[in-house]
Amino acid sequence: MPASLPLSSVASSYTPLTERQIKEVFIQTGLDSGELVKKIAVGYSNDVYSIGNKYILKACRSEKDGIYLEREIYFCNLFKNAIPVPTIISSDTTKQILDRTYIIYEKISGDNLYLKWHEYDRTHRKEIISEICSYLRIINSKPYEEYVQIFNTDTQSWHDKITFSVKNYLVEIEHKKLLTGALINQLKAFLAEHSSVLSEAKMGLSHNDLHFDNFIVRAGRLVGMLDLERTDLASIDYALDIVQRMVNFPKKYASEEAEKFIKAADYADLMKWYK
Repeated sequence: MPASLPLSSVASSYTPLTERQIKEVFIQTGLDSGELVKKIAVGYSNDVYSIGNKYILKACRSEKDGIYLEREIYFCNLFKNAIPVPTIISSDTTKQILDRTYIIYEKISGDNLYLKWHEYDRTHRKEIISEICSYLRIINSKPYEEYVQIFNTDTQSWHDKITFSVKNYLVEIEHKKLLTGALINQLKAFLAEHSSVLSEAKMGLSHNDLHFDNFIVRAGRLVGMLDLERTDLASIDYALDIVQRMVNFPKKYASEEAEKFIKAADYADLMKWYK
């Protein structure tokens, strides 16, 4: 689960969309939904559907998650000519059609990278990571003043933002008695001793959800980069947090379908290649 999510469960009062609701959305937007509606078992904060094997519909599960979908719309349009991001066909944040924010984009033909990574040799894997990094550099180098203004983004120092967040997490952990008092005190001491490294920040737009479900490959080549909803103004090395998690816990972000293909050794060099 991405580090930016709260400790509480992501479950909400929303229920998955019915096929009737989905068809109504497509009628209202003037698109042909076809006959096949398939719920995709990915996504922590959205329900994701493949429609007629031609479109992807993403609908948020909570009010807060709707803000992330608005970010995805913004970034897909911002980078549409520079990065293989989805082409947004329709979106609605007014809740006039559904009771939640949704977007529809053209489905990118291919497989997510988790399903194919085990088939590639070391050289091929390194080439794919190199290509991902070339896209990350494009994101990092894009001026972010417009984004900050539109989304009223917090521009406080990276050091203050992260230490404040960690301290709040520790308060919640202590209140819920999730860890022992001794361990909580160790964590507080660690934060006090090492938080100075957070001052060495290079701020920029950053794709903070780099697990392999968010990359589409076809015929061995990278053809899609998904889920820009977690892109935000951050220290650009923050993106490596999930990379390190994939090294330490390779199955953490994989779908149930992909888990059977995952071996720790196949992910051991990720951090080295990204660096």
